[in-house]
Amino acid sequence: MSFFKQYFPGILILLVFIISGITLYQDYGASMDEMTQNYIGKVSYDYIFKGDTTLNSYIERDHGTGFELPLMAIQQTLHKTDWTDIILLRHIATHLFFLLCMFSGYVLTYRIFKNQLIACSAFIMLVLDPRLYAHSYLNSKDIPSAGVCMLILSATAWAFEKKRLIPYAILGVVCGYAVSIRLMNLIYVMPILSYILWDIAANRKNNSQVISLSTSLLLLIACFSLTLYTFWPTLWGHPIKSLIESFESMSRFRWEGNVFLGGLTYEAQKLPWHYIPSWFLITIPTFWIFLGFTGIIFFITQCLKDPTQLLKSPLNRNLLLWLFCFLTPVLIVITLHAVVYDDWRHVYSIYPPFILLGAYGFSELLKTKLSIIYKVLWGMQLVFVCSFMFKYHPYEAVYFNGLVSHKKNDLLKNYELDYWGSSNKDALEWILEHSADDTIKINNNNWILWFNSQVLTPDKRKRFVVTDNPSEIEYYIENFRTVPYKYPETCDSIVHQIMVLNSPIIRITRFKK
Repeated sequence: MSFFKQYFPGILILLVFIISGITLYQDYGASMDEMTQNYIGKVSYDYIFKGDTTLNSYIERDHGTGFELPLMAIQQTLHKTDWTDIILLRHIATHLFFLLCMFSGYVLTYRIFKNQLIACSAFIMLVLDPRLYAHSYLNSKDIPSAGVCMLILSATAWAFEKKRLIPYAILGVVCGYAVSIRLMNLIYVMPILSYILWDIAANRKNNSQVISLSTSLLLLIACFSLTLYTFWPTLWGHPIKSLIESFESMSRFRWEGNVFLGGLTYEAQKLPWHYIPSWFLITIPTFWIFLGFTGIIFFITQCLKDPTQLLKSPLNRNLLLWLFCFLTPVLIVITLHAVVYDDWRHVYSIYPPFILLGAYGFSELLKTKLSIIYKVLWGMQLVFVCSFMFKYHPYEAVYFNGLVSHKKNDLLKNYELDYWGSSNKDALEWILEHSADDTIKINNNNWILWFNSQVLTPDKRKRFVVTDNPSEIEYYIENFRTVPYKYPETCDSIVHQIMVLNSPIIRITRFKK
């Protein structure tokens, strides 16, 4: 009850988010990777419970199963076999997981800053980034990875504050689970171990402290290893060898497609260094970017004034960890020339530490004489964000801030738009509403289009027939990713487009009258 009273504002916001999610989750179509992600979970589930050895030769065995395996267990328990039910289950489960993880960010910021305004603001910023919000339904790998990153930061602060075995054990479990979702999350474990080793060295003359810290370290490592091993069946045969192979595979991923940024097409294997920074800066609300970098500047300035306090102050320790978790993944991707694509989604885990730094920046700004102005600006930004999300729901994943032009077709000419292809569901729904035919023939060269037709209810999906014969196609549907639309704006046969910020994210062309 004391927890409920203490954190009542955040709990209230969480309930609003949950109710909204339950109301909205059926509005989103299926995304490009959902069938693959579902199968990743199934292969591991069958390996554990059915003795199926497909996992041993499965090409995607280097993908962590920390989220997909429990999700598949739920799917099997509930006997979900139709794609309509499977996708809906995946969407609501992923979203609720996201909300609960981000709620830990509210608890963390309140415990650190002792200010409900700062804590609630941080919670709202964590959830209501439009892109991440839409992905929290569609994306069961990058969003859970970002969520557990938030859990790591919260559990770390709690463990170092309490200095007891149980918090360190829980921290080990959280870290192990995070790595079982995405191997790159191992990055976040390194500074935690470094902190404990630093404390051991700093207290080397105090035997009881050294013993206590050493025990905590060993317990953390044990819980980490056990959790990682449990949730990632790929490791069960040869743990170390499989880890090394997965790291090598993921650092030079096998995707050889192209990406589109600033009007230029790049090979995913040869990305410019600014690929992730550019996407990051144009797809997050601008005032929240300002707060994040303000927090970084305040922290660096403070460290330069008194470097001796860097690892002594609990706040500074947290700030240093957040800065490390924000910068390091990006620097590693740039240094290793790692393959990333589809905006900056592969490193969405940098968003929680950036927002926590923003909460710190906000707290410092509110101590100045201009505090009321900063509050108003934050409120205005929230209004703009909510207005965009309300107007363009369920296409929040195509959000761009004011740092790029929103004039007619400018986004289309310069950036990938609905690369997930989830808008295909609404394109199909539109055709169903505007055609009385029992059988409707659509193009067969768009895999995600076919998949979204399978996500429709059985009575709707049976009306669609895919065909490769151009003379038979009645409606040609395509979402925009990296190549121009097959049928340009001037085509008289275009019957419908879904527009976001004055650019079409999907287009329907009518062939047969």
